[in-house]
Amino acid sequence: MIRSTFNSFIRENSLVAGALAAFASRNDPGTIPAGRYDLGNGIAVSVQDYKTFANPLAEAHKKYIDIQVVISGSERIWVGPLDSGIPETEYDEKNDCRLYRYDKQLEAVDMMPGQLTVLFPEDLHSPGNCISESVPVRKLVFKIPVELW
Repeated sequence: MIRSTFNSFIRENSLVAGALAAFASRNDPGTIPAGRYDLGNGIAVSVQDYKTFANPLAEAHKKYIDIQVVISGSERIWVGPLDSGIPETEYDEKNDCRLYRYDKQLEAVDMMPGQLTVLFPEDLHSPGNCISESVPVRKLVFKIPVELW
């Protein structure tokens, strides 16, 4: 897991940071319609709007790295090693996701607007959780093929 801010991260000179910066320069993350957008080179972004809740499940991916950026609102992401979860589903190849049950021994990562967290395949993560109460969140989730990192 890596924590940063969106602006610091896109200053990096890499293909991944360049794709994120190009998306941000062409779109207003606060007003672009929710949905999935292809950015080229296998990179995609999902623009999400939801209310935080007590998420009982965590997820992990094999083919993609998640870069999650909160645009508005706040949320807690519980993060820990992959072996800290108990598999709840089989791996879904099409959606690159396996769901797990977890306990609160995972690390709490509180995300505020402009903050960014990079989650690797070895990072079990449960996004969308309330910090203190349910609030609306707008978030960008960039999906980066592992081989591009």
